[in-house]
Amino acid sequence: MRKFEKGQKVFWNDPAGETSGEYKVYDAFEEKYADLTDEDLEVLEEFDDRIILIGDGVSEAEVYAAELEIL
Repeated sequence: MRKFEKGQKVFWNDPAGETSGEYKVYDAFEEKYADLTDEDLEVLEEFDDRIILIGDGVSEAEVYAAELEIL
């Protein structure tokens, strides 16, 4: 499972194709996902549905981790 951290640069692949680009992670909600089991992690390998808050200094969005590439 990929680890996202506050301040990390990512590329968001916007499914709507409107605002794809480089962003920073504002909050990875690590405490929310701290108790994931091995079974949960297997499911995340198929589609990582963890929510990550990203922003570019102008706007913010909560997106699926599966839509992000770590830069």
